[in-house]
Amino acid sequence: MKKFLAIASVLLLAACAKSYPVATGLTATGSCDGTTFTSDEGLVFRIVEDKSTEPMGALERVYITYDVVSRIGNEYEIRLISWTKPLVKGWIKKADITDEDAIGHDPIRITYGWTGGGYLNLNLDLSFKKESTTKHVVNLVLANPPVQEDTLRLAIRHNGASEALTTDILNQDTDGQWNKTYAFGSSLVCFPTEGLLPEGTDQIPFAITGEWYSQNAETREWTLKESRVTGLLKR
Repeated sequence: MKKFLAIASVLLLAACAKSYPVATGLTATGSCDGTTFTSDEGLVFRIVEDKSTEPMGALERVYITYDVVSRIGNEYEIRLISWTKPLVKGWIKKADITDEDAIGHDPIRITYGWTGGGYLNLNLDLSFKKESTTKHVVNLVLANPPVQEDTLRLAIRHNGASEALTTDILNQDTDGQWNKTYAFGSSLVCFPTEGLLPEGTDQIPFAITGEWYSQNAETREWTLKESRVTGLLKR
């Protein structure tokens, strides 16, 4: 959320100036009808120049990088630099899981995230085999019971279909040859927040855990260590 507050501040400064300076390298998440982008905060951007590698078109959920060209009334004209269509999928309850292996136990971590537009927007790191087309599966799991110590508990899970880098491979490969076969990548996933807030609650802190690679500085042994991000979910 702080990221979008910063964006709003830049645009406000441009609006208040006598001449509107160009603001560059901004990012936002929202929806697009093909020519007009509306951010999660309700800001309206007219795309007057497109520098992306392919036309964006109409998308219900999209993450963009852009420059502000000018302001006209309550709208902004922008130069679209790039866009990404994030994966959008619903969260699941741990109590409903019948196959833990299908949900996965492979390493995954949240590098950054924010709430906006009715979503938990998470940028995720994971490992994969180079040149493989195997589909990896990511899920957000609501704990059972979901609320502990007045905090909503969730976990991010990854099923790499046996193609994620394991600690066994890292520990057995003392020459560092693993990076010829495996690589790391990032993916933006948006999980709708509808139904996460307990009834009668307007806001609640949340914590999302995952597991990521960790190496002991003395023994050089690789293990998986819990990673955690926290935030505040509001209705």
